[in-house]
Parts: sequence; structure tokens; C-alpha cells
Amino acid sequence: RPTKDYYVRRKPELDAKIKILLPKWEEITGLKSSSWHTRYMTSRWGSCIPAKGRVCFNLQLVDKPEECLEYVILHELIHLKCSGHGDDFKNELYRFMPNWKEISNMLK
Repeated sequence: RPTKDYYVRRKPELDAKIKILLPKWEEITGLKSSSWHTRYMTSRWGSCIPAKGRVCFNLQLVDKPEECLEYVILHELIHLKCSGHGDDFKNELYRFMPNWKEISNMLK
């Protein structure tokens, strides 16, 4: 299993992808983050602080297919609008990414 240092070394690669994909999904959804960052996380693919508009992405996404990164970006952007994972949240996921469940399963 790769080490934390492995992912830290690959951070620029993930950052470059996010710099392209985050604005794409912000435009598609009309939701805008105030800032974003990446870090090594052991139990989440992403996180969001809606009150501050901040989103964070797990460095381990660098080893996943790009569609997984897009899903996590969309997931965290929707949290800026919908707290929790209830029906409103899921409806937004289906609206923008009808196959989100299949992609989500790739992250398990």
C-alpha cells in the first residue's frame, strides 16, 4: 500500500487536475467554492465547510480514475447547498451525474 509520502509527492498532479475540473463543475452547477485544498485523509474522499465555502480533497484521489475525482468534486460542491446526504442532496447528484452511484461504488 502506498505511503503518505507517496501521495504528498503526487500532490502537484492532483492539484493540476482539480484546477481544471473544479471550475468546470462550478460552472455546471452554479455552485462556487471560496477555496479548496488537498490533504492526505484516511477515512474520507473529501470534506466541505459550507459556512466558509471551503472544500478539501483527499490526496489518494490521484490514483483513482478521473470520473471518481469529478464525482467527489460534485459531491462536495453540492454540500455547499445541501447539508447531509438526504433526498435533496441525492436529487442534485442525480441531476448533474445520473451514474453517481456506480462511480461512488468505485471508491469503496
